[in-house]
Amino acid sequence: MELIKCFFILLLFSIQIIGLSQDYIYLKNNTIQEGKVIEVTVDKIRYMKSEIKNSPIYEIFKTDAVKILYPTGYTDIFDTSYAKNNVSSIDTTTFSIIYVLFHNGQDRSEKVPLYFNGHYICTMMNYMRMKFKIYSEGILSCERRLGERVGPSVNLLIQHGKTYAISINIDSPYALDPNKKFSLITYTGHDEVEEFLKKRYYHFKSLNPDLDLKEDINYPICIQK
Repeated sequence: MELIKCFFILLLFSIQIIGLSQDYIYLKNNTIQEGKVIEVTVDKIRYMKSEIKNSPIYEIFKTDAVKILYPTGYTDIFDTSYAKNNVSSIDTTTFSIIYVLFHNGQDRSEKVPLYFNGHYICTMMNYMRMKFKIYSEGILSCERRLGERVGPSVNLLIQHGKTYAISINIDSPYALDPNKKFSLITYTGHDEVEEFLKKRYYHFKSLNPDLDLKEDINYPICIQK
């Protein structure tokens, strides 16, 4: 019986890790495949699609791919010339706006550090909101902390030219347990974002200083206040 319990615990833990560890495969046709990379061979990329339960293994020729972006922020680039001309350069006319709101009851010890492609941006504390203008694209990671204890993280893919409104939510019964999952309620549609800004952002009185940040176009990932 104990052995069966251990098996199910390990299985659930593995599922959780997979769910929080999505890889992003950028293709030359300007599409992105989200999933879990199983293997990268000399000529192929083998992966499972995240949107399909018990996904079969798919294959892509490396010649059709530009890069793979991993949850840690590490990027595996396959076509350097293509990446330079089409992906890595900063387009100053195209940018994304990210609004983040963190409001979780009365617990002022809750903190959520934010990272973009593995680079630290800032730490959100309770009763805090942020506006972030960013020219790059990649993965925004939100990590949960309570005091010195570090909990899980949630990842979100940020694409060029989109506006994101994010509400960080922690279930109140588990507010003091950093190991419990939390969620990001994300809005990307124009009307949804407008409603978010009216009801949950500008009309929300922040007890901590608001953050108005933007990416430095001359030094990608460097942040300016």
